[in-house]
Amino acid sequence: MTKINLPMKYLGSSLHKGINRKSYCQGILQSFDKKLSIWKQKHLNFGGRLVLIKHVLNTLLLHILAVDTLPKAVSRCMEKRMAHFLWGTNGNKGKYHWIKWKDLCLPYVEGGLGLRSLIDIEKAYSLKLWWYWRNKRSNWAKFCHARYPRGDMIVKVQDSAIWRRICKIHTLGKSLCMQDNEGQLIWIPETNGRFTLASAFQQVKRARNTTFYFRHHWSKNQQSQVQVFQWKATL
Repeated sequence: MTKINLPMKYLGSSLHKGINRKSYCQGILQSFDKKLSIWKQKHLNFGGRLVLIKHVLNTLLLHILAVDTLPKAVSRCMEKRMAHFLWGTNGNKGKYHWIKWKDLCLPYVEGGLGLRSLIDIEKAYSLKLWWYWRNKRSNWAKFCHARYPRGDMIVKVQDSAIWRRICKIHTLGKSLCMQDNEGQLIWIPETNGRFTLASAFQQVKRARNTTFYFRHHWSKNQQSQVQVFQWKATL
């Protein structure tokens, strides 16, 4: 039998003992920087950079966040780099950031650009883990119930990172569920009662009032450059 030393990389994710540390995430950061360095050599407008962030960088970590947490320092570092790339540079100097990253992560109709916060993505996946654990159907869920048979949801020092996620999201998860007469768990945000990651994300992101102006900016009949100009004009 081959003995493998931890930490190690498996399917793009770091396998490690204990909590995830910034030093374990160097491969992720290097992959991030490699893509950004290639894109910065191209003449991309604001809309093009926005598309790349949404559909490449924002999705690069999904499989990792589904099973592990990122150190807050790593999440902040990645979001900072995405923000610098989005707003562009003048030579070696970054351009002015019109609004904060957290506001860019609001939906279009709320004045944002529909980006997704890494922290919100992590919380949504935590709700998914909680849902699977609560349903007790999978072998993984049965293992968790056997491994942590205690009734309380208080995080303890010896608990695994996955169990910590479940405990931290437990209160929110309970508020979004109910049981039918047969004891089956119902996911309230969906009309069919089934859990979806999209609905979980809607529950964890912060929201504010929508306005007609923001709706009008992103009309499909307008060019992307016009949309971005109108959006900036209302900031």
